[in-house]
Amino acid sequence: MGSSPNRRIQFHQFAVADDRCAMKVGTDALILGAWAGQHWSPDAPLRVLEIGAGSGIVSLMLAQRFPQAEFTALEIDPTAAAQAAENAANSPFASRIQVVHADFLPWAAAASLSWDWVVSNPPYFKNKPKSPHPARNWARHDDTLPLERWLPAATALLAARGVVSVVWPTDRWPEWKAQARQCELHPLTQLTVHGSPDHMALRLVIEHSNIPVSASEEVLYIDEAPIQSTGGVARRTEAYKTLVSPFLIR
Repeated sequence: MGSSPNRRIQFHQFAVADDRCAMKVGTDALILGAWAGQHWSPDAPLRVLEIGAGSGIVSLMLAQRFPQAEFTALEIDPTAAAQAAENAANSPFASRIQVVHADFLPWAAAASLSWDWVVSNPPYFKNKPKSPHPARNWARHDDTLPLERWLPAATALLAARGVVSVVWPTDRWPEWKAQARQCELHPLTQLTVHGSPDHMALRLVIEHSNIPVSASEEVLYIDEAPIQSTGGVARRTEAYKTLVSPFLIR
C-alpha cells in the first residue's frame, strides 16, 4: 500500500491514516478484514476483540461488515493506539469501536469479559533480523507476544462457540497447529494465500473454534502473474478484487 508520510487511505465507508503506525495498511490486514468470519451471520450481535490493532484497519473493516458487532481493539504502541482511536472516531462506526492502549498479556490476565471472536494480525516474525525502531519490532516480531503465550490467553477469553481468526506465515504452520491442539481449538476455516499462481503460499488466514465444527479450506491468488513478468504492474485476480471491492476504491 506504499509508505509515504502523512498519507490517508480512503475506503468506501471510512478512511485510515497510518503515518504514525509502525505497521502500515497492507495486504495481510486487508485479506483478514475482508475474508475472516464468513461463518457469522452479518447481523450477529458479536463481541469482537482485536489483538494488535495497528491503525485500526481490521476492526474498521469488520465493523462495516458486521453492523451489530462491538469491538475492543488493543494496541501496545501508544502512538499507533492514538492514531487508531482517531481513525475509529472519524468513522461511521465510532460508537462501536473502543481502542485501548494495552499490552495484551497483562490486560488479558485481568479481563473479566468473554468474547465471541478474537481477531489478530499478530507479530509473527521469529528469530529474524530486528529493526532499530522498537515500535516496528513490536508490530512484526513475536518477542513480547509469543504464540505459546498469547493463544492460550486468547482462548481463555472466548465465549461459548468462540472463534479465533489470525493471519499466519506458512513456515510456522506446524507451530500453530501444535499450539491450537494444546488449547483444544478446532479447525474452522483456512485460506491459503499465494502472491500469484507461480508463487508458493507465504500466508494463511486461519480460523479455529473452541467447539468441534466441520472445517473447510480455500485458496486465494492475489495477482494473475508475478509483477516481474508484467512490467512491474500488479494485475489483481478477479477473486482478490471481488473480496476487497466492498472496501477499496478502484
